[in-house]
Amino acid sequence: MSIKLVVGVKILNVNCVYALQAGLVEDIKREFGKELEEVIENLPRNEKLFLGGDLNDHIRTKADGYDRTRGGFSHG
Repeated sequence: MSIKLVVGVKILNVNCVYALQAGLVEDIKREFGKELEEVIENLPRNEKLFLGGDLNDHIRTKADGYDRTRGGFSHG
């Protein structure tokens, strides 16, 4: 579910997601991740994002920041 709110001069995007993991083949998990990444990456940089939900996932990091929006299929 996605909602775009205009609060004063700010634009807020509120996204609620649920990623099923148990029993699904890796291709389906990858497709979900790809679609979620596209939604996030296509938001204008001047808009804020609030992402909530049960992703059953983890975010990988490097010393200089995030190398991807999300990654992996394990509990992080």
